[in-house]
Amino acid sequence: MPDSKEKWNTKYSSKSSFSTEPDQFLVDQVALLKEGSVLDFACGTGRNSIWLAKMGFEVTGADISDIGLLRLKVSAKESHVVIRTLEVDLTNELKLENLGPCDNIIINMYKPSQEILLMLPKLLNEGGVLLICTHNWKQVEAGKFKKEFCLMPNELIDIKWEMKLVKHSTFELDSGFYDGYVFSK
Repeated sequence: MPDSKEKWNTKYSSKSSFSTEPDQFLVDQVALLKEGSVLDFACGTGRNSIWLAKMGFEVTGADISDIGLLRLKVSAKESHVVIRTLEVDLTNELKLENLGPCDNIIINMYKPSQEILLMLPKLLNEGGVLLICTHNWKQVEAGKFKKEFCLMPNELIDIKWEMKLVKHSTFELDSGFYDGYVFSK
């Protein structure tokens, strides 16, 4: 089985185009973000990064895939926005320590490990916001994803951390079943 970098580089190399539309949960909750900086965690080709930069945020896109980040850089230039990119293994706690501090962290269509989730508040400034939206347990029940890639019911509500839950939604789109969370520090 290929490692994560190889897997994502293959995906981003083999497909000629990707959606440029931001994730709807992010669009719907953008007013809950704090003005300032955003770390787009597992940004892929950067559709959310581009949109946030256009909205006036100072954006850093972090991903393991150098191909995804290259696509992000090209899109940023074409969109006339500046986005800092960082190639980093998002499963390695030691590599993540230097990603902060920032005002907001967004994570879309990616489920960090419990250890990584617990360290994310350390990357946020006081009053910072963490927005997470990804597939939920219904994707597992439908046989579309493995459990390790999906949020279980109340998984982030039950986590023991110093974050306040601001918003939680469970919803279905044409592309599947999702949970969206917004927390503040």
